Amino acid sequence: MSLKIVKKLIPVSKYAVKSYKVMKPTRIVVHNTANDASALNEISYMTSNNLKVSFHYAVDDLQAVQGIPENRTAWHAGDNLGKGNMGGIAIEICYSKSGGNKFTKSEKNAVLLIVDILKRYKWNITKVTKHQDYSGKNCPHRTLELGWDRFLKMIKTAMKPPVVTPPIIPTPPVVPQPPLPPVLGPLQPATNDCSEESDKVEQLTIELNNRDLALKAKILNIENLNKQLRVYERWAFIVDILNRIFPVKE
Repeated sequence: MSLKIVKKLIPVSKYAVKSYKVMKPTRIVVHNTANDASALNEISYMTSNNLKVSFHYAVDDLQAVQGIPENRTAWHAGDNLGKGNMGGIAIEICYSKSGGNKFTKSEKNAVLLIVDILKRYKWNITKVTKHQDYSGKNCPHRTLELGWDRFLKMIKTAMKPPVVTPPIIPTPPVVPQPPLPPVLGPLQPATNDCSEESDKVEQLTIELNNRDLALKAKILNIENLNKQLRVYERWAFIVDILNRIFPVKE
């Protein structure tokens, strides 16, 4: 939840009355307006008069309105040049006169503004004080009536980071697994029968190779005989022709 903050800063010409000097903020000072006007009306009235009364913020049920820069003092804590006026960021919570729903919402918005200031200045909850701490005045009157510790608890709760609940992931159904295959025993060494068969195969291979060599030799002999036969046939042919040309006389 965010809070709308509107700036309606007083003119510099009003500093002499409303803002004594530049300051380095050291705390927050909480007030109730004791009135039933909106934040914008409270700031407008504070700006328009010449009273030595001023504050940095007014917060109602809708928004926060800033009237004085945070780095300048304001007259609000009743301690003159004390720590409240000279170091406090003054926050007025509206609709405290009648209370009710508008004040409840204004108080919640004031909590948001306070948390924002605490975070920006890196302050803790001890920096949140009340008007009463500096002058004894019963202010913030309605917040005190409802319980100051209650109000501080609201601030502490708002300062905590939201708790993120992780999503619930359903457990997947259990799928039955198929049975594992039987475990095979270790491989057994080769038996003598295998060795004998291997020897037989090797012997048969050698025998076939020998037969193949013998067959090749026979084929080679036949080819040689064929060559010789062709030579003889040629000579016989030549002799036959010569006999015909030159017959032998008996």
